[in-house]
Amino acid sequence: MKELTNEERGGFNVGYYSTDSVQATNVSWTRQSRFNGPSKPSVKTVFEAPIAVKQNHFVITNKRDLLFGGDGEFYNINIRGEINWHYKDSRNFMDRFFFTSPIILKNGYVLVGTSGGWDSKGHKVMAFDRDGHLVWDFKCDDAVSSTCVTDSEGNIYFTTYGSKLYSVDLDGNLRWIFRYEAEFSITPVISDEWKIYISSNDEFMMILDRFGDLLKKFKIGTCGPYSFPVFDQRGNLYFKTNMIDDIQLISLNNEGTINWLFSPERGDIITSPALNDAGFLFVGATFFNLFVLTAQAKRFGRQRLKDL
Repeated sequence: MKELTNEERGGFNVGYYSTDSVQATNVSWTRQSRFNGPSKPSVKTVFEAPIAVKQNHFVITNKRDLLFGGDGEFYNINIRGEINWHYKDSRNFMDRFFFTSPIILKNGYVLVGTSGGWDSKGHKVMAFDRDGHLVWDFKCDDAVSSTCVTDSEGNIYFTTYGSKLYSVDLDGNLRWIFRYEAEFSITPVISDEWKIYISSNDEFMMILDRFGDLLKKFKIGTCGPYSFPVFDQRGNLYFKTNMIDDIQLISLNNEGTINWLFSPERGDIITSPALNDAGFLFVGATFFNLFVLTAQAKRFGRQRLKDL
């Protein structure tokens, strides 16, 4: 349970993610990538998707195939832009859903949820094998509102617009449901102590145990939408939060106590933080600013992106 990933960096629970994929997930992950980006970006391949790709992050398999979804369709394409396989919604055009961001598991399964309007029904989480065959689907009815995350045993967690946090096992069987009176505002994250952190639109952060029982609840501000928290190797949690109309970067320890708050002298924090192997936090802000912070909230640097 204390095993670490990403070259032994990060205090998060090592999920049942594919470790040989280039990028198995975009959430519940200490660093956003294990690889260097290009020094001179150039267009290599253009794939004309017949769908709108929205509210979706890409993931990349060990074969460098790209997985993504959008309005009613989900694709696996190769590095040349050719379709390996794709799944199409069979519902009528006006009723069809869009897909949440996928994740890749150790056993090769690709997990993806379906979503739509907050009051839409008939939604589910699906598991596909490497060849695009549907292995199982779990019907949750309400639209899925988060990317799926997984713990080291392969248990899967996701939220819905029905104010529910679900946990299902690797075979798609329900483990438990945590119900709440307000919508959840961030994707759940799991520490290496098996604590599940989730926040809500009524400004509360909750800590659950692995069985879905509430351990702690405290007011922290609105943490979202599209806020993806990260852990450091000490178990401190970093994410953006809106407290009294000021969007800040916050650090919590593993007991839920605030370590510090960082707010730019001018403007707001607008991106989720990223953590590098040297322990520096990178976060974007309004007025084209990129801030680099130490884990103690000391400003290490600032760059105006408009000037680059």
